Amino acid sequence: MEDIKKEIMIEKYPRPIKIEATEKILNQMKKNICKIYKKGGWKGTGFFCQINYNKNKIPVIITNNHIIDENDIKKNNMIEISINNDNEIKTIILNDNRII
Repeated sequence: MEDIKKEIMIEKYPRPIKIEATEKILNQMKKNICKIYKKGGWKGTGFFCQINYNKNKIPVIITNNHIIDENDIKKNNMIEISINNDNEIKTIILNDNRII
């Protein structure tokens, strides 16, 4: 009965997922949550990751339109993001070639 308490049953998964595995995934995801700063200060949050493609790492930010909108992209505005619990700051220039 003790082992059952340590497992979380998730629908449609072929087997139980242990709490330790879930915690590991959530801790990794926390490292990818970023704060987005625009001119004038803090604007909101997003999710930052890098995708491996042809031996390159392509940076990806996922956020809402009210955080980064089309005017920011048209004006080639610059944003800063803080990641990894504010231990890293990255500067990103927004433009049509890089933003979807």
